[in-house]
Amino acid sequence: MNPTSFEHIEAYLDGNITKQELEAQLTPDQLATLEEDIEWLKNSRIAVQAEGLRQQLKETLPKAKNKETKVVSFYSNKQQLYWIAASLVVLFVAFWGVYINDQSSLYEKHLYKDPGLPVLMSQSEQYQLYDAMSFYSEGNYVVAAQKLKTLQEETGATDTTNYYLGASLLYQDKPNEAIPYLNEVSEANSAFKQKSEWLLLLAYIKDEQLEEAKASLSNILSNEQHLFYKEAQELSQELD
Repeated sequence: MNPTSFEHIEAYLDGNITKQELEAQLTPDQLATLEEDIEWLKNSRIAVQAEGLRQQLKETLPKAKNKETKVVSFYSNKQQLYWIAASLVVLFVAFWGVYINDQSSLYEKHLYKDPGLPVLMSQSEQYQLYDAMSFYSEGNYVVAAQKLKTLQEETGATDTTNYYLGASLLYQDKPNEAIPYLNEVSEANSAFKQKSEWLLLLAYIKDEQLEEAKASLSNILSNEQHLFYKEAQELSQELD
């Protein structure tokens, strides 16, 4: 079970989200095993509860006869197996939570917020771009992304619109959507290439694509003149 889907299923079993909301947050692969994963988690939680009950009974009930003790022991051992499995799940989730928090802190620590282009509305031929950038510079990345997408649909994509669209999506905490746009610019001979490479690396970290992040980091470290070379060195040590 994917740790992310584990958290969503936990929320569903706790009544914090509906079944539809749960399904909307899962990938097709996760949906294929959803019912099995729900049943497994239910059983694990029951096992944990059963172990708690067993401990209470052990403390309160008097000792039984030898024959009865053997029967209880059989079921107790079976419950212990469930308890061990459930405990491993809890430990895994706890470890994964620490890991995710660490990844998130790395992202926040090294995030570069591009201030945007100077807004010169007098240049009428670039009005749509500067209109989008006015929202971008104000930190309204939702509207900026919408306007940049509309601009691309009407006039075609450019390195400029791809870069700032990718940045706008990343700053909205949508790394998966941002990656294609940033990747497009990072592979081009563009004025935004190095900044795009850095944001792409951070997008991979945010999206928990660690192998891709390491590859992007290696690419930046291969160029000592890179705009983010020093930051990449520091990030490399922290990832290790």
